[in-house]
Amino acid sequence: MMQRVFPGVTATITAEDTPAEVGATGDGQLWQHVRAGQRESFHAVYERHSGRVNRACQRMGLPPHEAEDVVAETFMAAWQARDELVVGDAGLAPWLVTVATNLTRKRFRALARGSAAAQRLAAEPRVPGLDPAVRVTENDARMQNLLLAQECLNELSAGDQELIALCVLAAIPPCEVAESRGVPAATVRSQLLRARRRLQRRYNEKSIAEDGS
Repeated sequence: MMQRVFPGVTATITAEDTPAEVGATGDGQLWQHVRAGQRESFHAVYERHSGRVNRACQRMGLPPHEAEDVVAETFMAAWQARDELVVGDAGLAPWLVTVATNLTRKRFRALARGSAAAQRLAAEPRVPGLDPAVRVTENDARMQNLLLAQECLNELSAGDQELIALCVLAAIPPCEVAESRGVPAATVRSQLLRARRRLQRRYNEKSIAEDGS
């Protein structure tokens, strides 16, 4: 189905946005095996959640090859934290997407203060989910809307970015995010509503400014 992921931008949300099940084993049970050193269980966790993490990174604006790097770093962090990481009923998806969101923000900050080559790369934005060689054209309104929305998202607070990444870009239900945070689902829904309103407000302001320039 089509779902609005950004103001003015929709994306197709399919069954791929739900983690693939590996047998009937839940995340909690799998992670117990991981903590015991069973690498095949960790591979099962990767197969279940890597696609969702990758799509969330690309929807935040990373080119596919960089999204793959962030996925690898995210699962490396999970392996390193395996003894301390406690997996509740919400599963691993909220924790993984939160880590990936933080790593993505770091990449954007590094890009902003990086070398001239990195700055040239930032000046030639690529569209998430498309081949890196595909450049955004001024005549494609949808792509321009996407870039503007991504710029607005990157200007939000870390908390707002994280919540939108979890519930919108990674399509994790608010009730699961609430479970992972130990707060009522109504709290997450309220926070998400406010975050989306702030994103919409920034988008509207920038759209008006660009139309008037």
